[in-house]
Amino acid sequence: MVRSPKVYTVTSLTLMLAVLLYIFNWLSVYWLKYPFLYCWAEPVVAPTYFAFSNLASVVILAGLFWCGMRKQWIQFVSGAAILTLVLGAPRFADVAFKMGGVCGG
Repeated sequence: MVRSPKVYTVTSLTLMLAVLLYIFNWLSVYWLKYPFLYCWAEPVVAPTYFAFSNLASVVILAGLFWCGMRKQWIQFVSGAAILTLVLGAPRFADVAFKMGGVCGG
């Protein structure tokens, strides 16, 4: 019996691309001290994050209030975790993508 060739889904290809980019970024920092992912994405991502993070925080806090009033504790804890992730995103990006490298000069 002949097996059909492996068909990759969009999700698996996206995940493989993300892992490869992260590995290349790590190698770039290791050898050249230049985190290209951080340096290339920061001018676009930072203004977008700062523009929408306050709105996202207000929406999440309203959802937390709503869940607390309705005694939906699992959703309340989930919302609190998401709020923590939104507020901690810039520090995570520094640690995960900059990796001690320097952008330019």
